[in-house]
Amino acid sequence: MKDTKQNQIDINKNGTVNGTVNEIVKAISNNSSISIDIIANQVGKSRRTVIRIINDMKERGILRRIGSDKTGYWEIMKGNKSKDN
Repeated sequence: MKDTKQNQIDINKNGTVNGTVNEIVKAISNNSSISIDIIANQVGKSRRTVIRIINDMKERGILRRIGSDKTGYWEIMKGNKSKDN
């Protein structure tokens, strides 16, 4: 089995990744049915980068997708904050 830890995004580190995570959360907060392509366009990152960050957020229980890709929506889990203090 391949070690996926090296491919995971560290949401809590400072810098671009954390900024991108915050931009993704903001985009989803503004429109819960937003597509990955539109998120990628809004945050100025590639579709693949956005998918990788979203998958990591899902694994951490920060974000989940309800329903299908076409008619579903995103839900940000309230109990999980990714802010540094």
